[in-house]
Amino acid sequence: MKRFTFTWVAAAALLCSLKLYAQPDTLWTKQIPSSTIGQLFAADDGGILLVINHEISRTNATIELLKLSAGGDSLWAVPIEMPNTYDECVEAEMDWNGDLLLTCHTSTEDIGGDFQKFRVSQNGEILGTEDLSFNGFQLSASDSSVVVIPSATNWTTHLAVAKVASNGDTLWSNSYALGDTINIITYAIREGTNRIFVLGMVRRWPEYYRSFVLSIGSNGDSLWFRHSEENPLLWNRGLVQQDGSIILFGSKRGLKLGTNGETIWQWVSTNQSGDTTYIWSVGNASNQGIFAYSTYGYYPAEGWLLRIGEDGLELWENCCWRTSLEWFYDGAAAQLADGEFVVGETLQPSGMPHSRPRILITCFEPEQISVTESSLEIATCFALHANYPNPFNATTEITFDLPHAMQTSLKVHDVLGREVVELAGGVMRSGTHTVTFDASALSSGVYFYRLEAGEFGETRKMVLLK
Repeated sequence: MKRFTFTWVAAAALLCSLKLYAQPDTLWTKQIPSSTIGQLFAADDGGILLVINHEISRTNATIELLKLSAGGDSLWAVPIEMPNTYDECVEAEMDWNGDLLLTCHTSTEDIGGDFQKFRVSQNGEILGTEDLSFNGFQLSASDSSVVVIPSATNWTTHLAVAKVASNGDTLWSNSYALGDTINIITYAIREGTNRIFVLGMVRRWPEYYRSFVLSIGSNGDSLWFRHSEENPLLWNRGLVQQDGSIILFGSKRGLKLGTNGETIWQWVSTNQSGDTTYIWSVGNASNQGIFAYSTYGYYPAEGWLLRIGEDGLELWENCCWRTSLEWFYDGAAAQLADGEFVVGETLQPSGMPHSRPRILITCFEPEQISVTESSLEIATCFALHANYPNPFNATTEITFDLPHAMQTSLKVHDVLGREVVELAGGVMRSGTHTVTFDASALSSGVYFYRLEAGEFGETRKMVLLK
């Protein structure tokens, strides 16, 4: 997967220890017929927990919690009983206690119907249920509920959120301004230490269609609010970290935000052809950083497992599967207690409308990490160098130095201050970087290139002569 179009070279020598990460090989695969995947989790005992939707017919479907061993053997299965004939798990997550929280939809058809919340132990015991009649819900470890209250109209300027105790008492409620009159769709609620995150989308057709994240304190106070700067850009899932930060992911990119909503790092997930992929699942890796599962396309389609370090840079990638004969629907990934990575996806044969989907489970060995002493060349200070050649015709090279890995942006502007192109962006490694600027499609004249990295910023001038 491509990340940035720059080359990395040395600036100053230093003897240090290098960690080398190797992509893991496949250990085993398993197929589950006539099913779609709801979610996949690593069990505390080293096994695998699967939430499965069994589609028997268009009007008959059931939900099941399946336990697999680390070797892929089926150990037990527990049905999630609901009152109607068509049942589906639409959201599943694991809370801080290790219990599974399942949001399930039940109806007599695959439209309409009601929602129920289930708390299930890792042994398959159903610990509690609750009917849902509101949009957005999470049952916390203390058995209180965080709810997003729907607006009375489709268009509003505020989002109403409340925390409700298990006996029905409202612990707090508040209304949060999100901007102009907009349509609000809530995707999910995530709860961390002393804070709550509401993920959703604000829509004002046809001007914009953007994701947002709202951070709320334990007493209901608004901590910060942020929406995506691109249109459209979906942050429909989030991974809360113990330090209060959150990793957002969905279409186009992953983004880590700090405790005040500031960007710590971001990455763009692309396949080998440079096509942007959709990020379905992100988890905390056992060797620090995160792992992610992303796909490109629905038919034909391909799935990727990739590893991201603490600084937001990719360590390795592994193509899980490619298919031109099946449609891709959904997927998830987890890392087991012993370090193995497990990926599950739903595939359905194309051109066969009456065929049933299948779940494909793939287990990869733990990542191999070797530590070697090496002479590593690093930059010792910030610097933006003069481009060469200058003046230039068509192409020129721009070089800059970073003393450590950080969020970086290198952009070109015209004489009116309008942005022409972003040559590099995102978290970049320490060292000296060289970027080629291709101006073959631009008119002759004066242009400026600007480097921003943390608190450092510098601008230089270049001349294009044709």
